[in-house]
Amino acid sequence: MFLKYLISCILLVYQPCLKAQNDKISLPKGIIIDSVLCIGNSSGSYSLYLPENYDVSIEWPVLLIFDPAARGRFAIEKFVPAGKKFGYILACSNNVRNGNFSKMLDGADIMYDDVNKRFNIDHKRIFTAGFSGGSRLAVGFAINNKEISGVIGCGAGMPNSKFYGPAQMSHLAYFGIVGIKDMNYMEMTDLSRLLTDTGILSYFLVFSGGHEWPSAQNLEFAIGWFELLMMNKGVINKRYDFLNDFILQMIIPAKESEVASDLVSSRKYYAYIIRDFHDSPALPDIFSSFEKIEKSDSYRKSLKENEKNYKKELLKREEFQKAFTDIVTNKELTDSVIKWWKNEIQSLNFKIRGKRKSDSLMAYRLLNMITISSIEYGMNLVSARNYKPASGFFNVWTICEPDKKNSWYNLARAYAFDEQNDKAMIALERSVRNGLNNKELIRNDSAFKFILNDKRFTKLMISIK
Repeated sequence: MFLKYLISCILLVYQPCLKAQNDKISLPKGIIIDSVLCIGNSSGSYSLYLPENYDVSIEWPVLLIFDPAARGRFAIEKFVPAGKKFGYILACSNNVRNGNFSKMLDGADIMYDDVNKRFNIDHKRIFTAGFSGGSRLAVGFAINNKEISGVIGCGAGMPNSKFYGPAQMSHLAYFGIVGIKDMNYMEMTDLSRLLTDTGILSYFLVFSGGHEWPSAQNLEFAIGWFELLMMNKGVINKRYDFLNDFILQMIIPAKESEVASDLVSSRKYYAYIIRDFHDSPALPDIFSSFEKIEKSDSYRKSLKENEKNYKKELLKREEFQKAFTDIVTNKELTDSVIKWWKNEIQSLNFKIRGKRKSDSLMAYRLLNMITISSIEYGMNLVSARNYKPASGFFNVWTICEPDKKNSWYNLARAYAFDEQNDKAMIALERSVRNGLNNKELIRNDSAFKFILNDKRFTKLMISIK
């Protein structure tokens, strides 16, 4: 009896270990797995991609990915071409989303611990990547974990905390990617300068989009850059077929910028090649192109123009930020303030459609900033039950997006919570005209409990087909 009892105890102790080992064997390869539950912590899960030739006897590089809305599969899909090409394990949390940064870090730790337990990882090639709030998390998490070698930051820079900065990034390489229309474009530009000044090895790529995940092609390029760095450091063997191909890829943004007369960007991309490639037959020609740009009058003129535009955009951002502060301070928007916002937003829309490219891009970024900021401030204020300033921010949102149902719906909610029933009904009616047709959503929304019996509310519900 005692022997049976002893065997049972041993099996109970080793059961989690056996489960972990079985999980290593049973997970499929070469496809995205939507949800892998974390061992010993079922509240955490992540989407996973294992290379088709994954073998437990070999150490594999890993990329830990963070999406601001915890869209595991969606984010991993962007990296699968790179994962296939370079043989990376890809993991993206299904739980870690924008919010309390400390909790985000805890969630990232849970995923990382599980990936460590399950797989045979090359601890010299662990990288993080993220978009927007996930980008800030990717940096913060990498700073906290010294065995991480690099970060791919997309659409946002450093965490909003004094505890994280370039001084803590000496063990990291940083690849930044941002859309030319992204409201965080200036932030990423500033970060590029800061990392260069502080000696952090970095590469910054600009693409033609807005605040969004970059293309799979751009993300593959980013991981290719990390592969190049690992070869330069002797962490992995040099593959000359890769090196010959990758230098050609690095030339592409330099040439494209040169053709587009963006000599500042072209010089930057050529400088990256000269810095990162220690020996290549193409280097003399690249250095010649670099020097030609640096010595040109057009380049010096472009530098001055860029600096002028930078200061102009910075001043407008500061002006809008002050206007946001005024909304919180003054609680409600007066007619004159609403008129000011309408004029400013109308001016931005006019410039977006204008022929001057630099002004058009600047206006797009500023309008994007106003829209996103209005949404975030408004939502936070509703959560804090501070409804009057919330309605002010949502009013600005409706000016930015007058034809969207969500802007008017959130304005209606803020007014209803504040018991401004007439204004709530007007905003709700506008939301319905703009396409809102979910009766259950409206009826079950606690914001509208005081107007459920209003004749106008009943009539509006009947009108929704």
